[in-house]
Amino acid sequence: MRHIKSIQLSLLALILLAACGKKAPAEATAQPSIKTDQPIVVSLTPDQAKLASLELGKIEMKNIGTALQVTGKIDVPPQNLVSISIPAAGFLKSTLMLPGTPVKKGQLLATIQNPEFIQMQQDYLQIKNEITENESQLEYLNAEYNRQQELAKENVNSGKTLQAAKAQYLGMKARIEGQRAKMGGLKARMQIMGINVAKLSAEHYQNEIVILSPISGAVTKVNANIGRYINTTDVLFEIVDNEHQHVELTVFERDLPKIHVQQNVRFVVTGETQERKAKVYLIGREIRPDRTVMIHCHIDKDDNHLLPNAYLKAWVEVEHSEVTCVPTEALVTSDGMDYIFVVNKDATSSKNKPGSQSFTMIQVKKGVSEGDFSEVILPNDLDLDKTTIVTKGAFTLLAKLKIAEEGEE
Repeated sequence: MRHIKSIQLSLLALILLAACGKKAPAEATAQPSIKTDQPIVVSLTPDQAKLASLELGKIEMKNIGTALQVTGKIDVPPQNLVSISIPAAGFLKSTLMLPGTPVKKGQLLATIQNPEFIQMQQDYLQIKNEITENESQLEYLNAEYNRQQELAKENVNSGKTLQAAKAQYLGMKARIEGQRAKMGGLKARMQIMGINVAKLSAEHYQNEIVILSPISGAVTKVNANIGRYINTTDVLFEIVDNEHQHVELTVFERDLPKIHVQQNVRFVVTGETQERKAKVYLIGREIRPDRTVMIHCHIDKDDNHLLPNAYLKAWVEVEHSEVTCVPTEALVTSDGMDYIFVVNKDATSSKNKPGSQSFTMIQVKKGVSEGDFSEVILPNDLDLDKTTIVTKGAFTLLAKLKIAEEGEE
């Protein structure tokens, strides 16, 4: 914006100097200083007004809120921040992930390798084969037990023989049930690891497992390198989904009565100038040791460029009142005081060329700002209904005054 204003100022200076034949100042400052002991009027010819691209408007009455300034940070819900561990310990065979890498749900993150994976599959197949053999044996023991029962009814065999047949049958049945439980546990573990149990055979084993992303987002942390042994308790990656970010504000206990749900919030992230909007969604119910309370706010429009944990300044609108406002661009500053330019009714005078416009610089006091408008406290004798102001191009008028003043010195 300053660069644009400097260009406008330079162009205006060239036009003015061409008209009056005076030397241009060496350099124009961003905030010119001018004398204000008497009413200050500046005039523009039609050509100058066209170059300055002036826009005119009225002073308006608007509802602007009194804001409570607080600090905070960008955060994401717990379900949008995922720590990736592995279901079985092993060596990191491969990964292409770096901090900042975007990922999709189900995308390959890493490959883990361990010889113990093969042993687990061998144990599973061995138990499966043993169950098959034992089931055949169980069928024979069941038939033998039934035969001994029939013989016992006819008093052909002894009770001891019947009991032995029953014990063998029930023992084999219990053994098979134990083997099935063990096989089920191995199967569940391998399914968690991503091993396809249905494809296991004596000739086909899977010696590595793949780690897939459970959500879409971006990788924020990579905590391992190729060849490193990873335990199941280690966090291999962290992934954040920026789709549903929110603002966490820190509000002091004394200011808590001013906060309520659905209040409007404006905030600016550190290092940026863009102002964003949010609304108070939840108010914390715990006062922390530093006598502050966390306020959870939802951002009006999701922005994937925001980074979690980025610090910010925020303004919570705690009260609204109708005040006189002008576009913020209509305000100029000189010697630490704020001014607006009012359009004079007499568009022409004996000192000006026909069709020229004249403007009077009026001192005002700037109040709170909201969006593109700022509150102004005006002189008592200013009639709002009959007053037209410069809403765009006020800086150009201030620069012309500065050039004219330096030309008289």
